[in-house]
Amino acid sequence: MTAEQQKSSFSTVALVAALFAGVALLPRLLRAPDAALVDHEAPDFQLAVVANPKPGASDGARLRLSDLRGDAVVLDFWATWCSPCRAEAPVIESFSRRWRDRGVTVVGVDTDRFGEGDPGTFARDHGLTYAIVRDLAGEASRRYRVEGLPTLVVVSRTGRVVAVRTGLTDGAELDRLVSQAL
Repeated sequence: MTAEQQKSSFSTVALVAALFAGVALLPRLLRAPDAALVDHEAPDFQLAVVANPKPGASDGARLRLSDLRGDAVVLDFWATWCSPCRAEAPVIESFSRRWRDRGVTVVGVDTDRFGEGDPGTFARDHGLTYAIVRDLAGEASRRYRVEGLPTLVVVSRTGRVVAVRTGLTDGAELDRLVSQAL
């Protein structure tokens, strides 16, 4: 084998090894936000409620996550323009109705920027009954390291993050995740 053939062969082996290493690390890299938040105190936030405030709340009500301590909380980070979020909305609504009397609170965290969509109208048009807050400045999204939509964060009754999921989640998976938080 010539020196040039050896160099070419070595380059091919190195490339294949790098690809295998990258593939092996991919799940770890994709789960990095999960690992960074799970088993830690849920970052607090206070955001304006744009749909379905608590009964008796005034216009312009704000929701503070820490005020929900004692309930398990599912934070659904979404946007009106996000097709998977729109597909997941009925699943989240059904889940919310099944669990609301069992100490679970669902909060939709709308991530639309100014002028992108109206989460209040979306909630009314789609029959959503859980509280929707608006994260216009991206404060909560940054604290929860949201990089893709939809992202669900499950918080235990004691205020610790139990699970983080990005992408579509079905009702059975939601039930399983929330069972861990109770």
